[in-house]
Amino acid sequence: AVAAETVVDVRATVIIVVSTGPGTQTAPKTVTVNVELPEDYLEAYTLKVVLAGTEIFSQEIPEGSELESVAVEMTGSGVQQYSVYINENLHVTKEVDFTK
Repeated sequence: AVAAETVVDVRATVIIVVSTGPGTQTAPKTVTVNVELPEDYLEAYTLKVVLAGTEIFSQEIPEGSELESVAVEMTGSGVQQYSVYINENLHVTKEVDFTK
């Protein structure tokens, strides 16, 4: 690298790199995902959803709940994985496609 305003030898090779600017960036998109609840839990439990390493949803599911799923809003871009935890134990990992 040569500092600005530096005079170089006339025989020196100078490589010039031209940038077209930052690449195209996709704006984050918000989608609602129906997260299925397990059928085999009879006692109360805590449901937690983690997207890209960040907890985005947490809810206490009461004992005897008849809920089959909960709607969780997720924001991101591309295709990402989210993980569902029950009482801090990994239950399932799935993908969400923000491109659709």
